[in-house]
Amino acid sequence: MSKDVVYVDAEDDITDIIGKVKASKEAIVAIVPPKRVGALQSAVNLKLLAKSAKSEEKQVVLITGNRAIEPLAAVAKIPVARTLQTKPEIPEISALEDDNGEIDVIEGEKVPVGVGELDEAVKATAKDDDSAEDDMDDQLLSSIALDDDDRPERSSRGRKDGKKSKGGVPNFDKFRKKLLIGIGIGVLVIGFLVWAIVFAPRATIIIKTKLSKIDVSEAVIFTTDQSQSNAKKGTILIKKQQLSKKSEVEFDPTGSKKIGEKAKGTLTVSNCDDTNSFNIAAGTKFTSSGLVFISTASASVSGMTGSASACQNSGTGAGTGTVSVQAADVGEDYNLPVQKYTASGVSGYIYFSGSAMSGGSSRTVKAVSQDDINKAKEKLSEANDAAAKKELAGQMSSDFIVIDSSMKVDLKDPVSTPAVDQEASGKAKLSAETIYTVYGADRSQVKEFLIAKLSDGLNDKEEQKIYSNGVDDAYFDQFVDDGGKMSARLKTVAQIGPKIDEKHVREVSKGKRYGEVQGELESISGVESVDIKFSPFWVSKVPGSDSKITVEFKSK
Repeated sequence: MSKDVVYVDAEDDITDIIGKVKASKEAIVAIVPPKRVGALQSAVNLKLLAKSAKSEEKQVVLITGNRAIEPLAAVAKIPVARTLQTKPEIPEISALEDDNGEIDVIEGEKVPVGVGELDEAVKATAKDDDSAEDDMDDQLLSSIALDDDDRPERSSRGRKDGKKSKGGVPNFDKFRKKLLIGIGIGVLVIGFLVWAIVFAPRATIIIKTKLSKIDVSEAVIFTTDQSQSNAKKGTILIKKQQLSKKSEVEFDPTGSKKIGEKAKGTLTVSNCDDTNSFNIAAGTKFTSSGLVFISTASASVSGMTGSASACQNSGTGAGTGTVSVQAADVGEDYNLPVQKYTASGVSGYIYFSGSAMSGGSSRTVKAVSQDDINKAKEKLSEANDAAAKKELAGQMSSDFIVIDSSMKVDLKDPVSTPAVDQEASGKAKLSAETIYTVYGADRSQVKEFLIAKLSDGLNDKEEQKIYSNGVDDAYFDQFVDDGGKMSARLKTVAQIGPKIDEKHVREVSKGKRYGEVQGELESISGVESVDIKFSPFWVSKVPGSDSKITVEFKSK
């Protein structure tokens, strides 16, 4: 069964309250009075309220935690509940016996009517409950949860003059939201304070010391066999990294070549030496005026038929033959007239007479020379060096230090277009597969070698220690690969300085301010100056945890 809730204002009298009950459309009316409302602190008024509700066929319930009202509600037989969610009950009252043993029932007319009278009447029992009553009423109001259908409209309804009540009904949803927001903000503030005080503080202690720089330049040898390495003795493990690229480069030919046609003709052979015939092989060289002609085919020469003396004196009876020849080179110089020739490899009384040689011509053109090819190879090797080194370094693990001086470039089967000694009408091109090779030294072994060398130098310096072994700046030069026996010179700069214990620095600094820490640490031998960086900005003391203290050493 649904119910209506009526809120009573402090200035409402009993007629206002009865009017609100009559105006309700529900059979059950829950009346929520304010603290110390005068109209309901009277037994007569409560009887009137109960009688009016009964005439309207309605049941009223008082929602209150005021113990002083309970005996009055009991007389009027009005149920009382502490909250809207609790079960209402008619309060029990104690009955008193008179001198004759009869039960004396308290009547409403005998119950104090005014606020002052009620206070005086319940003073003995309510004096200690005043503060509890106030708190209980506060809790009661804050605990009332109404559905939208049950929530009464705070309008002029229930006011005789049609005006709104001066005391508004509390908006508990809004109050709850504000309370939750306030709690959230409080949690955030507390969380921030915890972070700011406990977790955020940091301190970096910067100690400037008098450090000495040591230039390291040590010869080392390399091995590709892990089992053969010995870092402390200077035998360091290396690995090879290779990269293959197809590349080409254009170049301008600087050579020259004479081209043209070769002069041609025939030679007549007179044999005054042998009665037998013979052959002259193709490729036989014939010379005249210092110019060479070469036979283009073999030729047969017949034998002599007369006497040698007659043949030699007049040519009578000489054997004959014809040889086709071509100039050994191009050019107009080979266009010779009819004249005598000598043959290489032919001896005795054999004579060669040439016809007029013709057809020789020449011109000079630009051509690719061997020197051009050699220079193009160098250019091809350098073309991708920078990019190849960067790519190789990227392929090399960070656990290895790239030995730049070990870079080797090999050209595999370079091809020139045009070829050597061929005419080039414009740019020539050299292409090849370029293989780049580089080595890297094991970083951990380089570090081990440096520490061993530096430690040997500190054996007689008990108050000194290594601040930087130089491995991060180490490099190699003078790399040599002699048939697989590789070596180089390791170079870097290390730093040594006074021996200062970082743990001691943290211990003496915890919980101290800038000036205190500075004075404490600057008294240490070898310390030049001390600076402290606090964070965040509100921190003014060094935290008490080692993990929040950073110690840095800088050289002067």
